Amino acid sequence: MKDQVQWAAPSPLWAEAASSTNAAVRQALRQPALLRFATDTFMEGFSALLESEPSRLGEYIALPETWRTPSPMPAATTQAPEFVRKLSNLHLAAGRKLNQLSGQTPAKVSSPGAGAVTIASKAISVAITAAAQRPLKLYQPAHQRFYLVTACLVCRLPGLPDHALHSERDERVSYVVRRIFRRPATGGRPEVLDEYSFVKTSQGLGWQKVNNQDQLIENEEHLPLFAINFFENDGHRRRLFAGLIPVGKREAYMGAGTFTPATNGTAAPNSTPKTARKIHLRMQVTEPWKALLRTASDDAETLASASLLSDLVLRLSEVNALKKESRQSAQTLSWYILLDFVKYLQLYLPRVWPAVLARSKTGKGLNQPEEKLYDALAGMQLSNSAISELHDRTNYTSARVSSSMLDALSRMGKPDPTDPAKLFWEAKLDGVTTPYNREASPIDANWPDFLCPLADLDVSVPLPPSAIGLPSPGEEADEEEGLPTAGVPAGLAASQARLDQLAVLAVRALPKDSTSAVPPPPLASQPVLDTREGEFIIRCVYERPVCGPLDPPLLSEPSAVFQLASFFDADAPARPIRIALPLDTSTAGMRKFDKNTAFMISDQLCGQMQRIKGITFADLVLSVLPWPFHKSLSVASPEIGPCRTGPGLELGMICTLSIPIITICALVLLFVIVLLLDIIFKWIPFFIMCFPLPGFKGKKA
Repeated sequence: MKDQVQWAAPSPLWAEAASSTNAAVRQALRQPALLRFATDTFMEGFSALLESEPSRLGEYIALPETWRTPSPMPAATTQAPEFVRKLSNLHLAAGRKLNQLSGQTPAKVSSPGAGAVTIASKAISVAITAAAQRPLKLYQPAHQRFYLVTACLVCRLPGLPDHALHSERDERVSYVVRRIFRRPATGGRPEVLDEYSFVKTSQGLGWQKVNNQDQLIENEEHLPLFAINFFENDGHRRRLFAGLIPVGKREAYMGAGTFTPATNGTAAPNSTPKTARKIHLRMQVTEPWKALLRTASDDAETLASASLLSDLVLRLSEVNALKKESRQSAQTLSWYILLDFVKYLQLYLPRVWPAVLARSKTGKGLNQPEEKLYDALAGMQLSNSAISELHDRTNYTSARVSSSMLDALSRMGKPDPTDPAKLFWEAKLDGVTTPYNREASPIDANWPDFLCPLADLDVSVPLPPSAIGLPSPGEEADEEEGLPTAGVPAGLAASQARLDQLAVLAVRALPKDSTSAVPPPPLASQPVLDTREGEFIIRCVYERPVCGPLDPPLLSEPSAVFQLASFFDADAPARPIRIALPLDTSTAGMRKFDKNTAFMISDQLCGQMQRIKGITFADLVLSVLPWPFHKSLSVASPEIGPCRTGPGLELGMICTLSIPIITICALVLLFVIVLLLDIIFKWIPFFIMCFPLPGFKGKKA
């Protein structure tokens, strides 16, 4: 005959609660119990509790708490000698046998811990009442809080005996965490809780709605339960299943997106390969390009302020220095953005790239979206006056300034003669060791031999067309993300809007049946259910896979609804942390600390650090002031490359320092920054409290 099995609350909570007239308390006996512990040795304490005083398990039921009003701390567990516990269990077993022979019921048998069972009933009642007033929030191990889900797997027989797991039949137990969403009561209907399961697919982790709450979802995440045996106070031997609740996975649970069931029964993310490639284009090309335009616009405003000065002749050297520094930075970033754009076209637009490389679309078999993208790239032209301005004061001729985007992309996409599958300039740019200097003679051979600025503070750079057509019927709506819908903005916003339009054209041109690898969407772009406080439940699971569909997995009733606290939750208990600073901070005391921490500094980083030597705080202030008070940072020559100790000898460094002294520097710097930011946040009264500590001196008397 098939076993009738069910999940129940831990058996120490049954006694008095079973006879309670409170329906909510009786319902709680069918749910897994959530236990709360406040010490790092919670597993030892949990085992000792079940071994010595299992009737006190109700004292550990998780209740809503904050650091201002923490939950009551249970008293320490008193462990009796092992032979005493054995004698007590034998005495209780013998008394139970005599009472059975004499016709008495087991309820009339007294036990040493019978008075403690009332605590379990009260604890359940308190937990239900507290949860009705404010939500139950589980805190993280960093807050010195640990939580266990506990339940018993019993047979539906008198006395609810434990059901034995048959490992030879591959029977197993686990638990699942599910997120719930509340649908408010409407039209006289009660509130509905929709459950979402956390599923694992080849595309990652996410939430999938559960239609039947008593069934598992394919690929649903299972978390382990472990078994622990103990003797109750009446001498019965029981088994309890428990599992550690992963509160530390809060960000994974809260940040996961939604999955929808696919036609094959599995889960699929709510994103398409085209969406992933669109996001990749924005991350690698258009967004860095837009940031470069913003920087050039800021430099142009500074240049315009300088031109209003009456002493412009005296400032001419600084104006030229500003132009030089701005154009060097813009050109350096432009080369790398172009390189990423070329690689994107090669990988995801295999029909457009040959046309770009040949600078002609004739005979390339392009469809209409691909032709629009090609025409947009071909229309990004640079004027003759801009070409003349850009190669001025450089060793580049006008022929070495790319007059169009097609020209720049084809030059950047030049194949490597030694390996046609690779790009010539990619290896060169990765091997750069010295900063780019447009006036150097000669220029480092690792820098490309052509100019192609994507942004400039003084001249107009090639940008996409000012407008594109609306999406045609059938095109995905998410392809048009970033497309302006109400007019074309002016100035910098207009230039950035054109780059969004270029991204739209590129996404429209993506082939529908591309076989290239799809980049994973970044976390920030993945759809989430709700970033506010989510609500969760736990269901314990018993599986007998050998029986197949005749015996589906058995799920318990849902546990109490709980939330997961974030790492910086304002209500979270604070783990005590004490940082000991050096006591004797005199020169004699400081010299005693061992410099046992080393920083490994490469030759390139060493050279970059040399550039900032000599900068003072006054220089930093003047660098952010408007003209005429503005003064650019005076750093060492930008041609400085790696550190050199002699002709042709480039070496890195290993710098050793003392961490105790660094903690003093960190504390002083902390106070400086806090005092500055207090102008904005007004947080000093709530930030730090200092109390006098008599007798705590740096040197002995």
